[in-house]
Amino acid sequence: MSDVLRILIPLYVTYIIFALGMFLVFIPRHESHLLDQKKETIRQLTNSAVSLLADYESRINQGEMTREAARQKAVDRIRNLRYGFQGKDYFWINDMHPFMIMHPFKPELDGEDLRHP
Repeated sequence: MSDVLRILIPLYVTYIIFALGMFLVFIPRHESHLLDQKKETIRQLTNSAVSLLADYESRINQGEMTREAARQKAVDRIRNLRYGFQGKDYFWINDMHPFMIMHPFKPELDGEDLRHP
């Protein structure tokens, strides 16, 4: 019996240390890294969208486009922005009222007042 315990105890201790290392160190660090990557991707895409809107605003101010044409082009471009795993995450646009201006997967919400479901 003592020979069996001499083999099993180190084996189980090794297994427990490995499992604790995985669940307490490796997985949280990996999850944190993935979240940081997603945040950075969202930040970059948001900056791209803001730059796009600034470009359209500049074109409006220079008289190259009407406000409505620029609005429609911006909505169309932002509707196609995707990020995340398999590109399933997306942007939607609502104003300060809040009215839904554009939702890429629920176009029936476009123009709806979001305060009153």
